[in-house]
Amino acid sequence: MGELLENRRSETKKRFTELRERLKEAEELIKGKACVYVTGSFGRGEASQFSDLDLFIVGGADKKNGKEIRRLSKLR
Repeated sequence: MGELLENRRSETKKRFTELRERLKEAEELIKGKACVYVTGSFGRGEASQFSDLDLFIVGGADKKNGKEIRRLSKLR
């Protein structure tokens, strides 16, 4: 079982590296405005080549004159 888990951790790391490279431009767009996190097998570091990617984007907000202003208004 240990070898299987090590293989999955390696696969997860490889796919995260590829995804991060593809999302570099998006990372700059949301800097300071939102956070992206993953759950499921990716979040646990146990993804296989067949695993889907469960990710969430959480945007921050500020208050101005009593109104909530979202930092991230649109996803591109």
